[in-house]
Amino acid sequence: KNPYGGIPYLEMLEAVLWENNTETKIGKKGSAAILINNNRDIVLSESLPPKSESPRQVFLVQQDERVELTDYVLGSKDKRVFYITALNDRGEVVGWRTGGGIFLWKDEKQFDLNDLIPAQTGWVLETAKDINERGQIIGTGKLNGKTRAFLLTPISQPAKPQP
Repeated sequence: KNPYGGIPYLEMLEAVLWENNTETKIGKKGSAAILINNNRDIVLSESLPPKSESPRQVFLVQQDERVELTDYVLGSKDKRVFYITALNDRGEVVGWRTGGGIFLWKDEKQFDLNDLIPAQTGWVLETAKDINERGQIIGTGKLNGKTRAFLLTPISQPAKPQP
């Protein structure tokens, strides 16, 4: 039971940034700051209108500009819930969702990490736990059916030959 009466708890929240004893609102009523990095980039969750299909949306807020990462449905029929787990100082976000899917948001694009590894490795990546400043991602997955931890390290693209 909600100790604050009939108002849903999440609807009472409002995301703010406290800096130098000053409060700056970064979200509307029903918002929550999930993550912040050293550049003050913020992953923000906000409520949508009550009758919407997806009751919450997730944004990456960088220098007052919002990029929608995804919307997610809590308690939906498919029971998929998104978990946003880490944000590095390059503005890269990792997360996963129940029911399958592990992702990286980079340069305003979403990538499924399972699509970025060779299929013949035997890995099925399941959760992303963290991402560092070099873009390395740690998490868990299955290797040939057994749960294991992984470390993904980005490879640099080969230089294009000059004519």
